[in-house]
Amino acid sequence: MGFQEGDPAKSHMPTFKVQREPGFNYKTQRTPAWCDRVLWKTAEGFSAKQTTLTAAGDVGTSDHKPVAAGLTLELLAHSATVHIESDDPSAAAEPMSPMSPAPDRAVSAFDVALDMAPQESAGASPGKVRRTQTVDATKSTSVKDAPFMRKLFQSLCFCAYPSNEWSAPTSRWILRFEELSATNLVASDINGKSDPYVVFFASVLEDPGKYAGPGVKNPKWRTKTIKTNLNPVWPCDGKSVPTLPLAVSQADVIGREHLLIRVMDQDTLSSDDLIGSARLYLGDFGDAIRAGKGGKIEKLIGLTSKGRRAGELMLSLVLEKNPHYAA
Repeated sequence: MGFQEGDPAKSHMPTFKVQREPGFNYKTQRTPAWCDRVLWKTAEGFSAKQTTLTAAGDVGTSDHKPVAAGLTLELLAHSATVHIESDDPSAAAEPMSPMSPAPDRAVSAFDVALDMAPQESAGASPGKVRRTQTVDATKSTSVKDAPFMRKLFQSLCFCAYPSNEWSAPTSRWILRFEELSATNLVASDINGKSDPYVVFFASVLEDPGKYAGPGVKNPKWRTKTIKTNLNPVWPCDGKSVPTLPLAVSQADVIGREHLLIRVMDQDTLSSDDLIGSARLYLGDFGDAIRAGKGGKIEKLIGLTSKGRRAGELMLSLVLEKNPHYAA
């Protein structure tokens, strides 16, 4: 449902029931047809336009002719970025690739390559580079959490360590969860369970490092972990689930963005595993900001991993003006 395609009848000869030879020579006992087609579907808030549609008439190895299409995709780009910081000293010695974006290049949520765009931090010591990373919620990459020995010691001794305790947002608009739960998650551990938590990314969110408490390394917008559960429910009390501050308040920007979501399994002896990914279109919030009022999105979203269903995520997300905002 929701797929689009061009008009093959206006672009090339029928591609089915041809002779197994170069050219469009058809079998006389059959009716030729345009059954070899290219279809596409884009995420909400984005559009694709077909620029070319051709059939390879010179290919003669089948009674079908292969077809190809060219598409252009409209993307939004602006100066807000998703921040995941690294203090890797070796970064200073790494030359920037000619294909790497400039530090002030506009970046959107769909700049989803795991490219590291080196940036010099204000007041940073020589040889130390602040690195900014945009993350694709559909990639099955791991998110590294606490260091290995700390996680192991915490697991064995049940000691309390600093966690993500967020300070009050200072942005003009915030995204606040009223409900967040998951069902039918894929089991990631040998006990048939998972230890899930949720990570949020968007190019319109403020840097989590600005709000993270002391002792938090590589902060990210994430929930707390719920142990051994495939149907977790996160209390939306402002502690278990973070309130997300928006870095921009332009309606046309918010109205074209997505909240990228990854449900992760927390591990002690290895890097955390991806359970499933999803994205939430924020178009309704753009309309709400344009009208100068808040809004709410309630949605059941399917989680996927490597093209397979990995569970469902139910959320109720509220856009509202920040009561702590000082103009």
